[in-house]
Amino acid sequence: MAKIEEHKIINDQGDLDMDELKHSAQDLFEKNKNVIYGIVMAVVLIAGGLYWYFVMHKGPQEVAAKEELYKAQQSFDQDSFRVALNGRNVPGQQGNFVGLLSIIEDYGGTASGNLAYYYAGVSYLHIGEFDQAIKFLGNYSAEDDASGAMALGMIGDAKSEKGDMDGALASYKEAANYAPKNEAVSPYFLRKAGLLSEKQGKPADAKTYYEQIQNDYPEIATQMAIEKDIIRVSDSY
Repeated sequence: MAKIEEHKIINDQGDLDMDELKHSAQDLFEKNKNVIYGIVMAVVLIAGGLYWYFVMHKGPQEVAAKEELYKAQQSFDQDSFRVALNGRNVPGQQGNFVGLLSIIEDYGGTASGNLAYYYAGVSYLHIGEFDQAIKFLGNYSAEDDASGAMALGMIGDAKSEKGDMDGALASYKEAANYAPKNEAVSPYFLRKAGLLSEKQGKPADAKTYYEQIQNDYPEIATQMAIEKDIIRVSDSY
């Protein structure tokens, strides 16, 4: 950083020299005006850059990303997962769009770009590309507890499909604890953890997960018929 030169305003007797002080401000400015102008310009550029990024650049980007994501979501909702991922580009036809992967590449820093990670991960899970599902779901920054838990739980599904049962169980537990107050999500993944524990030959662990549902979510436990799960695993050890 450039250093602004100092100016002597103390006389030889050690007293404040009023005449010197009178001229020091102008003198100081003249000697250092290039530095001062540079500092002011840097502040202006930083402020202008921030304004451009958040208002002139990011705002329009968000609008464009949202429009493209809406088109990809339509294919996703119709279970056309590969089309949702890669888009549609049929010459001479309406309804073409760029797809989730292009949205992530072009608008990854926007809210819609972030949501595209989620949809892309789910799409890869459905078409059986489990490593890609784990990758994209892992890059999703949760916008709410429910979607965050669902992303973690689907990572567990992908790991399970890959044969990584310990990893899947860890993801199910993480998903259940991510949104403990959400009665639609947490019991669902606790039960998955229980079923997976049974599959691994660990009925006592499974019972722990089932009993947690019964104790923490009694209404959901009734709907899920968790009592039958508890009886089943209790009889196996």
